[in-house]
Amino acid sequence: MRKLVKDVITAAEAEILLHDYQQDFSKKISHDMPPLVRKVLDNLAEHVDFQLHPESYWRIQNTPDSGIWWHKDTGSAGHMSWCTYGVSLLLTDEFGGRMKYRNGRVEEIVHGREKLDMYIHSSEEEHMVEAPDPGKTRTVLLLFI
Repeated sequence: MRKLVKDVITAAEAEILLHDYQQDFSKKISHDMPPLVRKVLDNLAEHVDFQLHPESYWRIQNTPDSGIWWHKDTGSAGHMSWCTYGVSLLLTDEFGGRMKYRNGRVEEIVHGREKLDMYIHSSEEEHMVEAPDPGKTRTVLLLFI
């Protein structure tokens, strides 16, 4: 399952996330998560049925120089077996790295994805992010549910 949801947060809200959470880190989803992360989680609930797991977490990820190789969110090495959905929300205009999905040997690039858009996929979807163009950075809010 894959789904693109347009304009999940506002540009001003993206700036708040970028300002408050600039470092690459992970934090468990809990009752004291930032309101903007709660807003994204509530939006996700409008599109898929899910149960939070005690290990569910969110993070701001910056990838300035490298992509992310083919993987599934359930983990290529058996980690995150609890994960049912991965969520990626672009926080900057400077995408600099396209997301691809693969079914067997057939690859599909995600087209039409822009800042503030959220991509939801089931954890069994094999995907990757291409290395960004020189000088560009991919900054996203990720949730693993």
